[in-house]
Amino acid sequence: MQRRHTRLAAAVIAALTAPAAPALFAQGATDTLLAPVEVTGQSETSYKRDYSESPKYTAPLLDTPRSVTVVPEAVIEQTDSTTLIDALRTVPGITMGAGEGGNPVADRPILRGFDSSSNLYVNGVRDTGSQTREMFDIERVEVIKGPDSVYSGRGSGGGSINLITKTPKTENFARGSLGIGTDNYKRATVDLNRVINDGAALRLNAMVHDAD
Repeated sequence: MQRRHTRLAAAVIAALTAPAAPALFAQGATDTLLAPVEVTGQSETSYKRDYSESPKYTAPLLDTPRSVTVVPEAVIEQTDSTTLIDALRTVPGITMGAGEGGNPVADRPILRGFDSSSNLYVNGVRDTGSQTREMFDIERVEVIKGPDSVYSGRGSGGGSINLITKTPKTENFARGSLGIGTDNYKRATVDLNRVINDGAALRLNAMVHDAD
């Protein structure tokens, strides 16, 4: 009998306190309401690229039925990339081979699990040379993921990489870099651009690299 009275008392207390809960919640919500905060800003450097440099891609990248990742010149400079491996570190879905299959040297990109070393292009032209590619003369890197035989012809199912070399600009500038390090590491680059007239310009890129 005492347990039944205890349950009845608890039910009465719950019934009396329940109507007050929404009011307390509403009052608390009103007290903690904050004014909206609007944050605006603008980046000094734009990383967005709407089109591919390859003439094979005639539509904007947004309308291209492929996953295309562009590494622009600004990213290459800010990450201080000197090799293709350095430039591709910011691209997801790609790894670099480390000597598997008896290939201890040269660039061996693996896109989505497929060896794409034969799918490297320079300005849209296939470059199958076995080498470690430098970035001192590269303006941007375009990574196309997935089968792209429609645009690039034969190739693996992983995708392809297109390297775009630097071209003359409509402004005069001179840039350079100098690096020294352990193991007698020495490196110097020069990037010189000169405008000849309204329709012509000349650009020179040179590099010296040496190490043990």
